[in-house]
Amino acid sequence: MAKRKQSKQEKALRGYFAGKKRGRGLIVLVIGAFLAFIAWTDDSFQFGIEDAAPLLFVAGVGLGLLGLLMLMVSASRGAPSDSKIDAWFDESMERLKKESLSKLNLSEDQLTSNPLLVRGPILWSTNGVPDEDLRWRTGKDDVTRFAIYRVSIIQLTEQLMAAYSCDYNFLRAVALNEETDEYHYQDVVGVSTREDTTSYTLPSGTKLAHAQWFRVSVTSGESIEVLVEADKLYKMTKSERLPETGAEQAVATIRTMLRSKKGVVSVDNP
Repeated sequence: MAKRKQSKQEKALRGYFAGKKRGRGLIVLVIGAFLAFIAWTDDSFQFGIEDAAPLLFVAGVGLGLLGLLMLMVSASRGAPSDSKIDAWFDESMERLKKESLSKLNLSEDQLTSNPLLVRGPILWSTNGVPDEDLRWRTGKDDVTRFAIYRVSIIQLTEQLMAAYSCDYNFLRAVALNEETDEYHYQDVVGVSTREDTTSYTLPSGTKLAHAQWFRVSVTSGESIEVLVEADKLYKMTKSERLPETGAEQAVATIRTMLRSKKGVVSVDNP
């Protein structure tokens, strides 16, 4: 089977999430400098091999130059910055917002607000997502970014609420496991962020027992759900901050719409 060709952006993203560093070149440079120093200060060289010091000096200089070259190559191929990753992700989400309109058979002039985007990281086996793509990296700003997200884009019109949901592979710029739903406002019985149980297993083998969910519930028992945060994710990734989820803004906007359409609001996390 032919190997799938990766775009330049995917290669850069994979380099970022792999956390490639310049450590190898630096190590080679330090070892070379150390050997050259030993040879240059011949009195410290006590291996007893006649005329070995000059050879050792040449070897040390050679290793030092190799290490320097490795550092230069590494710098030229450096992983993109945190801000660049965020910019690429925002561009991806803007494309997804536009695509969601066609998936939902809506046009922009039907909308009563900007699209509401809710996202949450995925770090467990997911249909269509290779396990090697379940990656994360904590940036210099202490924010942990992920390669796979569950994304829901909610579009509000005068008559109904429509939602496009998918598992988004940021590395490959591919939306998987797509779903579309639409509900009349009178059928919406709750919108909330709340703690609930899960059945997910993290790559470390740890069970993700409890997590915070964004949830829109309707009278039929159906719901739109996105797992947006969990203590286990903080512990596993050793992160201080996870990306913004958009859940709070979505809850506030949908509740405002429900007030205007129904005159009542769900009692879930009022």
